Amino acid sequence: KSADQLSMFERQLSAYPVTNKYDKEILSRMLVEVANVDGNISEEERSFMESFIPTEIGTINSLLRWDKLSEVECEEVSAPVKKTIYMLAWINAMVDYEIDPDEKTKLMEFAEMLGLSDSDTREMIKASKYYILENAFGEELNRSELFELADCLQLAHDEAERCLIQYKKRR
Repeated sequence: KSADQLSMFERQLSAYPVTNKYDKEILSRMLVEVANVDGNISEEERSFMESFIPTEIGTINSLLRWDKLSEVECEEVSAPVKKTIYMLAWINAMVDYEIDPDEKTKLMEFAEMLGLSDSDTREMIKASKYYILENAFGEELNRSELFELADCLQLAHDEAERCLIQYKKRR
């Protein structure tokens, strides 16, 4: 695929993959920490995390026993992949098509801990919402279904429509 055929998510992930072991550890711990904010990890979250947490880092259950991430640990993440890690954490939080207020608060704390600018934070949240929405495009969505999903993801209706059009243009 050429760059213009990639979604924002695919562009970020292919340009800045999480390859370093330390960065993978922080990603894994962040995914688990956000998913477990309410003390309950959904099946969708568990499934998504299992696809990103390398076996050498641990299991979801073993990661639950680790310390909470510190600001210093987040600052030490390789600069190019900070946005990728943040984007994946947002996707994990929305994989069940809802945004839990406690998860959102935790994610905003992580943006600060990673040292992301407001514009980078907004860009990765948008990439995440578009990714979740695009995964629902498999079946033909009518506009009211599209807007219903957008409401669940706290995405403006015109943004959801723009996402669908960009998706169609890439196909």
